[in-house]
Amino acid sequence: MFIQTITEAEVDGKLREIYEGDRKSLGYVPNHAKVFSLRPDVLEAWRTFQGSIRKNLRLRTYELVTLAAAKELNCRYCLLAHGSTTPSLFATGSINKSVQLITPERRAILLYFQEAGLESKEVAMMEFAQKIIRNVHEITRDDINQL
Repeated sequence: MFIQTITEAEVDGKLREIYEGDRKSLGYVPNHAKVFSLRPDVLEAWRTFQGSIRKNLRLRTYELVTLAAAKELNCRYCLLAHGSTTPSLFATGSINKSVQLITPERRAILLYFQEAGLESKEVAMMEFAQKIIRNVHEITRDDINQL
């Protein structure tokens, strides 16, 4: 990456606490956290913002909306990160400790979520997320009402 970061071996203070918390809860320090290593206060603000969004949505809905936005942005990193979320969120599928298998449901969601057997409200939220990414200035009252 072209962004200067503080390596895990060099961290101290608040950043060390953040990295240790990530290791404890996730088992690793995600790349998005490392990007903020020079500004741990911004990382904390970002996580607070994310938390305020997540607390009003089911985790599955949050992940589906995030996948839709990542797909629209063509962000492979986000697609991978959110496409391999907790297995209980998306159908059944065997999990290897080092590799998350893409289940048929996940593949269908990534390829064409409108026909992947999702709830209509999930599809509506995913379509709304993609419209925001594509053309936020075209959001109308009808779009909101559909949600």
